[in-house]
Amino acid sequence: MIEGTDAGGQDWLIMPAARACREEAPATISRQRWLLVLSGAATVTMRGKTSDDWLRDEIHIRPDLRGPLDYAIDRYRIPRPQGTEGLNYAVGFQLRQWSPFAGLSSTFDQGRSVNGGFTVDGWRPASFTSGTDAFSGRQVNGLFTGIIVSAAARDSGARLYRMGYNITLTGRIVLTQVIIQQAGARGNVPGTLTA
Repeated sequence: MIEGTDAGGQDWLIMPAARACREEAPATISRQRWLLVLSGAATVTMRGKTSDDWLRDEIHIRPDLRGPLDYAIDRYRIPRPQGTEGLNYAVGFQLRQWSPFAGLSSTFDQGRSVNGGFTVDGWRPASFTSGTDAFSGRQVNGLFTGIIVSAAARDSGARLYRMGYNITLTGRIVLTQVIIQQAGARGNVPGTLTA
């Protein structure tokens, strides 16, 4: 699997998701549903093998969630747990629905191309993670971690450099405990580091 890296060109949009006419308002801001759109280009390095065979691989694209989620938390005054983000708690997006797209953004075929080609065969969600809600202590499942794109290149000079994506999500912003294993200790300690 190839890990896509940030190409410095991600854009995003985040806003509260509209309710249906007779749908009740969420009891708390933590129950608010959000619409989150992520688009950009991930840098990848994928090189074809021969003009007789396709090199197939998967590309993991992890869009930056911190920017849009921190913006929404600050803009709508969502309470944060005590401590420091990333050290004592993490911010995540619990997925409810999604509509992703990924396609070729930058390719190159060095020299004379003989039966060269590129393809994106499909995409799927990356494995979801789970966590413990920083306020309630309840298990939180379905945390978004990106998408996996199935791609291929054909020809020894074929190179895939960038993969474009547009991912539309609905779900909830969640704040989870950071669990760190202490050296020599039994069990885990939420949001605590040892030297």
